[in-house]
Amino acid sequence: MPAVGVAISRPRAGTHARLAFHTSSTQIGMRRIDLMSTGSDGTMSRIEPLAPSTRVDIPGRFSPDGARVAFASNRGSENSELWIADADGGRLRQITTLGSAARLLAGAWSPDGKQVLFDAQIRGNDEIYAISADGGHAVRLASGPAFDGLPEWSHDSRWIYYASTGAGTGPDIWRIAAQGGTPERITTQGGFEPQESPDGQSIYYLDRPPAAGPARLLKVGDSQPVIEGITPFLWCIADAGIYFLKAEGDRQSIQLYRFATRKTQQIGALPFRVPRLQTPGRFSVSRDGRWALVNAGESRGGDLMLIDGFH
Repeated sequence: MPAVGVAISRPRAGTHARLAFHTSSTQIGMRRIDLMSTGSDGTMSRIEPLAPSTRVDIPGRFSPDGARVAFASNRGSENSELWIADADGGRLRQITTLGSAARLLAGAWSPDGKQVLFDAQIRGNDEIYAISADGGHAVRLASGPAFDGLPEWSHDSRWIYYASTGAGTGPDIWRIAAQGGTPERITTQGGFEPQESPDGQSIYYLDRPPAAGPARLLKVGDSQPVIEGITPFLWCIADAGIYFLKAEGDRQSIQLYRFATRKTQQIGALPFRVPRLQTPGRFSVSRDGRWALVNAGESRGGDLMLIDGFH
């Protein structure tokens, strides 16, 4: 980790020294939002920190029953690991020990809530993995020199959808059997960040990666966009429809495109703006549409570190 202001003690003969230093860090927390708390002025009023730390925490997804959340955090190490917590932030536990992931993003849960998908960049390769929600050995699902990421479990547990540059061009939507096998390409004109509809009948995705700017949200098999101007990572499918964040001046509002009416309504405005991160966060909503997770509170800080027994 970065170290400045180093100071070392002068130990007596035969004893080890103590080493102290200051390390800088970025602090970005998570906020849990009650989507039923819109006030008379249209602003969300019940917003609370979730599992706060002095490092960077990136929201993942709610479990299918809404009782737990997965997220990426470097609170326990220099690089990010995958963590699980109860939906109120309690019972924190780290479930990966990769140690060398340059980037990690929490993905979808299995329909039975027993496994979690994630993608990580390890030794220069971006690949997707599955791991038990109780921790243990992470199983790599797709490998190769291409970018493979943003995995999404199908509701029938048979398939895992993901974005990949496996065709040698920009990212497209692919799928692989949950038990492994030969990947199948789903889109040919570009595709990013797939998510399946609650009935398992449709795959929604973005037509471009984040570097290309706002995207169109499309459905596999339909050339007409469902929603224009979606910011990558700041949308999520729940039972009622597609939730997404929309910029409004110096703030953002939560919008809902309802499957039943095919119309969009505003749920409420956020009293802050979600920070744009080098490692993407994810706006996440529980399947019942009650709770949402976002990043908030970007700041710079540092810690005073002490190493005993230095020699």
